[in-house]
Amino acid sequence: GLFETVMYVSVAVIVLTVLIFVLSFNAFPDYQSKEAWEGLLTGLARRLERYADYDQTWLAGVGGLLYGLFGGVDLDITDLLLGLYLVWLRQKWKRRERVVAELERRGVFFSVR
Repeated sequence: GLFETVMYVSVAVIVLTVLIFVLSFNAFPDYQSKEAWEGLLTGLARRLERYADYDQTWLAGVGGLLYGLFGGVDLDITDLLLGLYLVWLRQKWKRRERVVAELERRGVFFSVR
């Protein structure tokens, strides 16, 4: 039903977010070349080959794409702290917007002085 769909979509979004974070954080310092990304994909493809057949010709293209997207990204602790602060601030604004919208829906209106 709807609950299962929402649950699976939520889990997929979380997994995708973690994957993008790990790749962009450069947790693996030797992935600074296109060949290193292709090696990562080859290893993943070998692990997955028991589940499906794969064609190795696409590995070079996808490896180049990942290198172009994440190869030069370098986050340090100040970048992470600023990112966490911005996420906290955005969540705070969204919570306030939801509260104001619910109060307005119930007939309570605020004026800025």
